[in-house]
Amino acid sequence: MPGLISTCGDSEARQISYSSALLSLLAVTLVNLRQKARQPEAETQPAREVVDPLWVSVLSLRLYEEERDLTVKQLFLGLAKLGGYMNRSRDAWPGWGLSSQKAPPMSLH
Repeated sequence: MPGLISTCGDSEARQISYSSALLSLLAVTLVNLRQKARQPEAETQPAREVVDPLWVSVLSLRLYEEERDLTVKQLFLGLAKLGGYMNRSRDAWPGWGLSSQKAPPMSLH
């Protein structure tokens, strides 16, 4: 069975390649943010020092309906909340269940 890209034309294959590259960059940025959010200084470090300030502006407007300066931890937890993380006391730290705590159940639906 041929692969997806080999069954596409050149234009479609190029679009898939560009999309894949963009998503890879985003994934690396989110993994790095997760790691920084776990550090003790994340409580006070401005998120604008770690990610593009536009991210901070957009997220703060989405969460608080006003622009606010967020810390690295606030930014990370805010992004997690957009994905359904509820930040209850029994919830594991967000980030793909790679912590010592039990990860919340995942659903594909």
